[in-house]
Amino acid sequence: MSDVSESASAAAVKPILGIGELLTGAFKLYLRRFFYFFGVTLLGLIALYAIAFAALAPVFASQFQIAETPTATLDGGFAAAILSMIILALGYIFISAVIVRSAITVKLHDRIEFGSALSAAVRGLIPLALIGLLMLIPLYLGFLLLLIPGLYLVAMLYALTPAVVFERRGFGGLVRSFQLTSGYRWAIMGFFVVLAILTFLIALICSMVFGGLGMALMFAASQAGNEALGLILYGVTSILNLFATAATTPLSFIAIAMAYARLREIKEGGGEELLQVFE
Repeated sequence: MSDVSESASAAAVKPILGIGELLTGAFKLYLRRFFYFFGVTLLGLIALYAIAFAALAPVFASQFQIAETPTATLDGGFAAAILSMIILALGYIFISAVIVRSAITVKLHDRIEFGSALSAAVRGLIPLALIGLLMLIPLYLGFLLLLIPGLYLVAMLYALTPAVVFERRGFGGLVRSFQLTSGYRWAIMGFFVVLAILTFLIALICSMVFGGLGMALMFAASQAGNEALGLILYGVTSILNLFATAATTPLSFIAIAMAYARLREIKEGGGEELLQVFE
């Protein structure tokens, strides 16, 4: 009788998410394919910033002209700024979708399938963007009123991108994310916070190193009276900061893929074999 009760209690034990294992797995997977994730993110950011700058170019050009209708100029500048923000938001969603889809493939097969990741990101961009827009106000209110509700909603949406770009659920990815994260949202909140702190510290160190070096060089050039050299050094510093951003950004998206795989393993069993059903 005692053996039966012990086995029943063992079966009732809830599996843990394993924050430490997820963090370790995310770092290992990232380092294993560092140049791919870094390269994809860098190219994506360059294209994204170029498109956003092109949207703002008319506003920059107008600064060198005398506007006959200042109100129209202000309206045009506001519209261009809104358009630029939309472009940046869509671009980051797209980059995250490519990285998440790629990370799952690397985890499953240890190979790169950029074409599949790209097509999945294109297919999932509209659902992800519209769901993100739908959740924007609740997220904002959650973080504005109290930090915990905002983090809890983030946890509820944590499996959204994999559900859309890997399982091809479309708008049903919202319900799928709620299902997968149910019972583990506090653990996901902890995972998200720890990861955010780590990535922030890494980004801060990179920014201090590259930014500090650039500012020191620019100050030295300015003291020497060489403004042209200062401008060149400013450009070099901007490029280095872009490289640092591209190096730190993928880790958060890879962590989403790792958490998704773990949730699927806990909720549905089968581990990686189950994930391969969607390939």
